[in-house]
Amino acid sequence: MQGATGEVSGNNFLGRTTIDNCQLGTMQLGSLTVSVLDAFPQFLKSNGITGILGLDVLKQYDKVSFIDLDKKDGLVLFGGLPASVTTSFKMTTSGGLFFTDGMIVGIPALFVFDTGARFTTISSDFIKENKINLKNKSTRNSSGIDGVTKKVEAGLIEEISFDGKKIKDIEVSIADVSALTALGQGHATLLGMSFFNKFKSVYFHFEKSEWGF
Repeated sequence: MQGATGEVSGNNFLGRTTIDNCQLGTMQLGSLTVSVLDAFPQFLKSNGITGILGLDVLKQYDKVSFIDLDKKDGLVLFGGLPASVTTSFKMTTSGGLFFTDGMIVGIPALFVFDTGARFTTISSDFIKENKINLKNKSTRNSSGIDGVTKKVEAGLIEEISFDGKKIKDIEVSIADVSALTALGQGHATLLGMSFFNKFKSVYFHFEKSEWGF
């Protein structure tokens, strides 16, 4: 779901094409217009992943839920909600991405969802301007949809919160995301799987413009 990290342009972008009669599990998706890349991110390829679902697919349904995120084999539920929903937060869309408002260690922040990203990513400018300290600092290699790999700072952010609901010790990378910069949202924090794996289930309700866990 979504590929906000990196940029689908330049030498890695071969163009667009239409695939007829797409099928996802037992669901017929019909005809899809897709971006074609010369080099797909190695981490995704090594895990048998050949494509990334965008909003054009997800919004064919009024709601999408990710069930059993805390297990190796989870479930994607199209058109339904988890059995128990305890929270709901407002979200907006822009440039094919979902955004929501929250806080990072008590500092107001804008977030974008990207379940296709392994780690949550915070911009280096946001970290510097707000003098935020990471726990367990290290470095790691990071690559986006553009296939470019670079070494970035990593660690644990003490707290992210939404309407008072606090999530502790999220593993993050410190880097600038070109897709967000292009939208004029370079300060936005990208919520990846290191955030979503904190929950059993997460849902997105497009008709109501809300999400929750």
